[in-house]
Amino acid sequence: MGSVYQSMCEGICLEYGIQQPALDILLFLDNNPQYNTARDICHVRCIRPNVVSFHVERLVADGYLERSPVEGDRRKIQLSCTEKARQVTQKGRVVQQEFYEALHAGLCEEDRQVMRHCFQVIERNVHQLQERPPHPRDGQDG
Repeated sequence: MGSVYQSMCEGICLEYGIQQPALDILLFLDNNPQYNTARDICHVRCIRPNVVSFHVERLVADGYLERSPVEGDRRKIQLSCTEKARQVTQKGRVVQQEFYEALHAGLCEEDRQVMRHCFQVIERNVHQLQERPPHPRDGQDG
């Protein structure tokens, strides 16, 4: 499924000279303003910190992202899309919508509601698993 989405995004990446992870970062920041740090991107999107760092550096250098200190915590840096990034994210959202519609083709509204409910339950379960303390090792292998 990921490769289908990537192929749908390929034209945008080529047009703007960015790689898929960079496009994903721009769209994530634009679609989720409550998550605006590199740490948020790593945590929510499960992207490795070195990958996020590399692409954020390039996006800042290319004028797609700006950095600013978080008020009240100088150690945190907030990332925000620039006006230049708006062109990219607008086209990216069109592709996201096309992908969403293609995935949901043939599903009635009732099926979509059931699916949304299932995803919410799964997401809640994942969050509960993440909050659990790790199991103590009993000294045995495997």
